[in-house]
Amino acid sequence: MKRSPTLMALFLLAAVQPGAVGAAGGDPFAISGNEAISEDVILEALGRARCPAADSACLKAMCDSVAYVYWSRGYIDVIVTCAGAAGGGPSRVEIVEGGVSTVEAVHIEGASERGRELIEAMFEETVGRPFSPERFEAAVARALSAYDDAGYPVARITPDIVSSGAAGLEVAIIVHEGPMATIGSVEFEGAVATRHNVLVRETGLRIGEPYDGSRVAEARRNLMRLGVFESVSEPALSLNPSDSSLVVRFETVEARMSFLEGALAYQPTPQGNEFYGQLEVDLRNIAGTLRRAGVYWMRRGSGRSAWAVHYREPRIFTLPIGLEGSIDSEIDEAQYERRKFSLRLVQQDGRRFELSAGWFLAKVREGPLVEDAGEGDIRNSYDENGFDIGLAYDGTDRVINPTRGLSGGLALEFSSLTCDGCDDPDRTIWSAAASGSYLFGISRNAVGFAEARFQAVDSNNGPVPPSHLIRVGGVENLRGYPEEWFVTDQVLVMTAELRYIVGPHSRLYLFADVATLEDLTTGPGQIDDPLAGYGFGLTTGSRIGIFRVEVATARGEPLGDAKLHIKLTQRF
Repeated sequence: MKRSPTLMALFLLAAVQPGAVGAAGGDPFAISGNEAISEDVILEALGRARCPAADSACLKAMCDSVAYVYWSRGYIDVIVTCAGAAGGGPSRVEIVEGGVSTVEAVHIEGASERGRELIEAMFEETVGRPFSPERFEAAVARALSAYDDAGYPVARITPDIVSSGAAGLEVAIIVHEGPMATIGSVEFEGAVATRHNVLVRETGLRIGEPYDGSRVAEARRNLMRLGVFESVSEPALSLNPSDSSLVVRFETVEARMSFLEGALAYQPTPQGNEFYGQLEVDLRNIAGTLRRAGVYWMRRGSGRSAWAVHYREPRIFTLPIGLEGSIDSEIDEAQYERRKFSLRLVQQDGRRFELSAGWFLAKVREGPLVEDAGEGDIRNSYDENGFDIGLAYDGTDRVINPTRGLSGGLALEFSSLTCDGCDDPDRTIWSAAASGSYLFGISRNAVGFAEARFQAVDSNNGPVPPSHLIRVGGVENLRGYPEEWFVTDQVLVMTAELRYIVGPHSRLYLFADVATLEDLTTGPGQIDDPLAGYGFGLTTGSRIGIFRVEVATARGEPLGDAKLHIKLTQRF
């Protein structure tokens, strides 16, 4: 949309094209008269003439090429004479440089009063300074940008030298403004999953309003922030001469962001074999309205489970801020039950960046999930309310099987816990989680992956309740160990992977997870030796989805006790 002009009248050589150094069949040159410009620069200019033979047309192209170099440095009165070699001698290039010309005056022709106000100062800066095509080209580009923002998308500006004398140059700036345009329609090629009226709304453009180049450029950025496109082209403009209305057209490539994911893990434990299961459905663009909803369920082992549902509205009234509500439930039949209702504001910039802040209420019951026939529910009951903030960044090169880039996140949560009908003191609980990862290339198909994740939780009055402690182990954070086998209030997990990229959706990899934590399963105290798990995995794409299988074992355990994890993801 912001156009760089072709300064045909200002530049001497419109037809000279790049080529190999050398002319007239590669004959040498005898160059004379050059003082301001080195012989190497002149030889390079001579080579751009691409002369097959030293005929008159070739000699003119050679001279013009050298003259253009001088023009570009302000030597407007330069004289270059090129003569062919006699008897096989060198071709002669004789130069009379003259002096650097100064711009004496600039006149703007053809501009309306408003247009003159827009651009006059941009060209006044060239007066009194040595002539420079680059300086004029930059001024023209700024002027066209001002016209574009003012609603004149087809404006043209051409500089022309009116006269050249001892006092300096007079330059005319010839302006063809064209009509002042309005937005006639906005089109999105390749966008079929999202409603047209929704996309028009999100661009911020309004049909019938005056055209503004800066707002059209911002419209493209707004589309990319939605997270439903892999790419959005620069806008293409088509002017209807009959009513001066514009068709603004974007070419888009849609992303497949919604997914259905299922996972299953088998893990031997000291208490017997366990199965872990997970099912998640996430809809990212419901009925083409940008609304999101999802449901999540997980079986974390014997007597432990979790589920959640969430819904996100993309805008609050007309503000570009989303509102998300969710209900979460976590159950450990031997220790606690926690149900939480949350509302949060979300600001999202595509898949790259997301910032959220929210408020929540929760009900927590501690103790075994059984009821005494005579006394009813004998568990302690707590009311909890608090707030959380979080941010996430994803700078990787693609969603599926990324190979380059940084990503990370930070989450903080603060809440107060009040016991209903018990002697436990009120408590304030805070928790923090931070993570960062880096993908880097090793060779053509080999990729390295490194990640660090830190979590901590604490209470200002007494121990942290079991419902808020951190569970470590299993496929989510410490592969090779039983799912959520360790319970702690502080943990650092580091992961390293060596990946071999087989295809866009496929890779083979070796991995190792290392963790240090406060082991509260056996009492407070730092574990002397870090926990470590290692194994190998395969991720591959197929018609039914992206299939992932991992086999992992803990350090010091036999391979017969290895844990098996299988996951299938279908994006749509």
